[in-house]
Amino acid sequence: MKRIKRIKRIIAVGIDVSKDKLDVSIYDGKNHITKIYTNKEEGIENLIRDSKEASKKIIDSELHFVMEATGTYHTKVLFTLTNNNYPVYVLNPLISKRYSEEQLRRTSTDKIASKLLAEYAYSSISSHLLGIQNERYNILVSSKFDKSNEDRLNLKILLRTLEGLKKTKTRILNQLEALNQYPDQLGIDAIKSLKSILEEIDKEIKNLENKISEIVKKEENRNLYEKLKTIPGIGDRAASAIIAYFGSFSSFDSPKQAPSYAGLTPLIKKSGKSVGAKEIYHISKIGSPYLRQILFMASLSAARYNDQCHILYERLLKEGKAKKLIYVAISCKLLRQTFGIIKNGRVYDPNFGLMDVEKGNNSNNNDNESIKDNKVNIPFPKNPCLYNPLINKQGTSRCVAGF
Repeated sequence: MKRIKRIKRIIAVGIDVSKDKLDVSIYDGKNHITKIYTNKEEGIENLIRDSKEASKKIIDSELHFVMEATGTYHTKVLFTLTNNNYPVYVLNPLISKRYSEEQLRRTSTDKIASKLLAEYAYSSISSHLLGIQNERYNILVSSKFDKSNEDRLNLKILLRTLEGLKKTKTRILNQLEALNQYPDQLGIDAIKSLKSILEEIDKEIKNLENKISEIVKKEENRNLYEKLKTIPGIGDRAASAIIAYFGSFSSFDSPKQAPSYAGLTPLIKKSGKSVGAKEIYHISKIGSPYLRQILFMASLSAARYNDQCHILYERLLKEGKAKKLIYVAISCKLLRQTFGIIKNGRVYDPNFGLMDVEKGNNSNNNDNESIKDNKVNIPFPKNPCLYNPLINKQGTSRCVAGF
C-alpha cells in the first residue's frame, strides 16, 4: 500500500520592523498571536523563543519568518534569524502594499502590517506545498535570505555606493562647467574647492571598484562572473549586479521568476466599459531600481551585439513597438540567458535556440517577448488567479490576480 506523504504544517511569522521595535504576528492559518518586541538582541531572542513555543504546539510544523526591507533597520533581526538557520524572506514593501490592496484592507497599522506579512507567507507556501501553481510563492522564494547572501549584500551596498559617487562626480563636473563661464577672477575659490573634492571622489571610486572586483573574483563567484561575461551585452557592471542580486539563481526555479524579481513583469489596468476604454500596461517596478537601470543599459548593447537580442529587436521594431518597451523585453531576454547559462553551467552559445528566434518562436516558450499594443507582454501564469486558502472558502470563486 502506497504511503501518503505527510505535508508539513506552516507557521508564518510576520515582522513589521521599525527603528526601536518589532511588531510580530505568529500565524498558523487560523489564529494570529501578536506581540511587540524591542529591535535589540534581547527582544529578538524573545521573538525566537515565543515562535519556538508556538511551533511546539503543532505537530510537524515549520517556522517561516517574513519581513519587509527597511533600509538598515531589519538587518539585525535578519542576521540573527539566519544564523539560527530559520528560513527568512525579505519582501519589497511594494509587494505587501499590493497584497494589502487585494485584501481590501483600508486601515494600516504596524500590527495589521505584521498580520498581512504572515498571511502572505502562509498562503504562498501552503499553496505551493499542495502543488498549486503560485506566482506569489515565486516572488516569496526569490526573496529568501541565507548566509551565502552576506557577500552579495555587501556587493549590493558597494555597487549602489559607487553609483552614488559617480552621480555626485557628474553633478560637480556640471558645476565646474558653469563656473568656468564666469570671468577669470570670479568663482576661482569655488573651482579650487570642487576640483579638490573631485580628486577625493576619484580615489574613492577607484577604491570601491577594487573592492567590487575582489568580491566578484572570489572562488565562489569567479566562475559565475566569467560565464556571465560571455553573454554579449553583459559587461563588468552588469555581471557584478547580476551576481549581487541573483547569485547562482539558487532561489529561482524558473527563468520566468527572474524578470518578476527585477520588477520587469507587466501590470495591466483597465477601467470602465465605455467605448474607447483602454488597457494601461506598465512594468511592476517591484524590484530594485538600480538593477533595472543596469539591465536597461545592458540591453542597449545587447540589441546590437547579442544575436538573439538583435533579432528580437528587429522583429519588434518592424511590428511598430516603442523602443523603450523593446529594450525592456531585451532586458528580460538577457535575464533568461543568464539564468540558462548559470543553471546549466555552460558559457553563452550564440547559436542555441537561434533558429526558433529567427522564426519568432522560442522552443522553450520562455521568451514571450511579443509586445501587445506597444506594451511588453511578459507571460503570466496560465491561470492568473492564485489560490489563497484565506479567501477561497466554502466554494467561493473569488481569486487574487498575480503580480
